[in-house]
Amino acid sequence: MHLVMELVAGGELFDWIAREGPLEESSAGRVMCQLASAVCHLHCDLKFIHRDIKPENVLCSQDLQTFKLTDFGAACEIPCDDEELDELIGTAGYVGPEVVLGLPYNEAVDMWAAGAVFFMLFTKKLPFEHSTLDDAYPEDLTIPFSEDPVWGMLGPEVSALVANLLQEEPSARITAAQLCENPWIARWKQAQ
Repeated sequence: MHLVMELVAGGELFDWIAREGPLEESSAGRVMCQLASAVCHLHCDLKFIHRDIKPENVLCSQDLQTFKLTDFGAACEIPCDDEELDELIGTAGYVGPEVVLGLPYNEAVDMWAAGAVFFMLFTKKLPFEHSTLDDAYPEDLTIPFSEDPVWGMLGPEVSALVANLLQEEPSARITAAQLCENPWIARWKQAQ
């Protein structure tokens, strides 16, 4: 399969974050709105799971207005009810805990990764550090909102959205369609 995409000349989102630091809420809103739309299209329309969502796989326009999800090398079809995915794949820090634990998983792994990206947009760090896929997540997956004052400056809907994406139990995470309908995401969709 070959994908032909438009030119997005601003580089990787990761490079923007590394160079410029945490994004302002308006820029983060644009990123998450467009990422939510891409993941929703992937899950709901194409019936695929990306399995490697991370800032390195999000390309930006030079004016930081347009964002495109890329690198579908780890992507696969959403399994049927009688099938299970259990392959250890993804990037440490973004992959859902169920993948690291070797448990069967589904498209909810992309929602965890979106939550990790969202967290990073505001803090320039991952919510839970681990260097390899073999490293286990900490037993306590409480999101460290109190460790960074930025969360106090953002509205409670932002931290609630991150918390809804970074649920340890995959079935408790919001879906891509629910993410697109979230009021905070919808606000940035209307602003575009």
